[in-house]
Amino acid sequence: ADFCFVFITAEINNNNNINDMNENKTKICETYKLAASPDERTPLPFPDATFDLVVSSMSFHWVNDLPRLLTEIERVLKPDGCLLFALPGGNTLPELRSSLVLAELERTGGVSTHVGPYVDLSNVGSLLTGTGFRLPTIDIDDISIGYPNAMVLMEHLARMGEGNACA
Repeated sequence: ADFCFVFITAEINNNNNINDMNENKTKICETYKLAASPDERTPLPFPDATFDLVVSSMSFHWVNDLPRLLTEIERVLKPDGCLLFALPGGNTLPELRSSLVLAELERTGGVSTHVGPYVDLSNVGSLLTGTGFRLPTIDIDDISIGYPNAMVLMEHLARMGEGNACA
């Protein structure tokens, strides 16, 4: 999972102009991209209250210990900092999931995981408040995309890096 940490050193004055708060007035923003550590128990390598914004796009569903990661992100955010993230919800790819289960039951008589479990979006608010975030705002978009067949869908998933983590 990759995350983007943004350190913003700017303020907006009454004229809506951005004033650099650094003395040398050369740097307004720094961004750090952090790749996942093989050991998820490793704390994030930043001091407390460092960042104004943490952004994660389609990475949280790969994290095994999401509450621990959210606690760490809350730790490195400044007071009133923002965590902005997108993740697939619990009912993602229902047709593919059920098709693979039925096909495997028919062929082998058993079932293994082909589509990973996703966080149930109704639990995200509780998860955020339980890890120290105040005033979480959650927006859910249901997006339906059609594919001509399952092979095209699976090819697109593979190209996005969304294959089976256990494979």
